[in-house]
This record gives sequence, structure tokens and C-alpha cells, in this order.
Amino acid sequence: DVEALLSYSWEGATLSIDPASTGGPEWEQFLHHYNDFCNQRRGAPLLNQTPFLTRDQVRRAFSTRLQQFAARRREADPKDRMLDSYFRELLS
Repeated sequence: DVEALLSYSWEGATLSIDPASTGGPEWEQFLHHYNDFCNQRRGAPLLNQTPFLTRDQVRRAFSTRLQQFAARRREADPKDRMLDSYFRELLS
């Protein structure tokens, strides 16, 4: 989907793995490891649905598209009114 700059399918066909859990004490730890696992294999997360992402993981996943997105976002929102703390951390 080359219409959405941060689409996980920007580069072509994808495989989606969506682990599910009813919770539990190990779930958060699993998600941190899962994010690392996917990132090391060129996975692209859904930013609004993937908890515990790091700025480095987002940069590796989206590379130059992240810079393009930041420039477009600044044009559309020069006063950062639509940029909350979560996305500020990931996208800056």
C-alpha cells in the first residue's frame, strides 16, 4: 500500500503475525521480545496497535519514510497540536 506512507505493506506483500493472549505476568515481557524479533527481520509495526515500541525500532522499520512523514506532519501541524507524547517519542 504505497498510498499510506507508514504502511506495513509499503514494500510489497506481507505476512502478518498477530499473537493473542488473555494476559498474564509474562505477556509484557513477551511483547518486548516479540518487537525485537520482528524488527530484526525487517518487520513493520502498526504504530497505533503495537505496544512497547522503541524509537530505534520505528526508525529501523520505516527508515527514510519516517523522515518524509515528519516533514509532512510539520507542514500540516506546525504547532504540534496533534502530536501526543507517545508519537512524539516514537517519531522524533
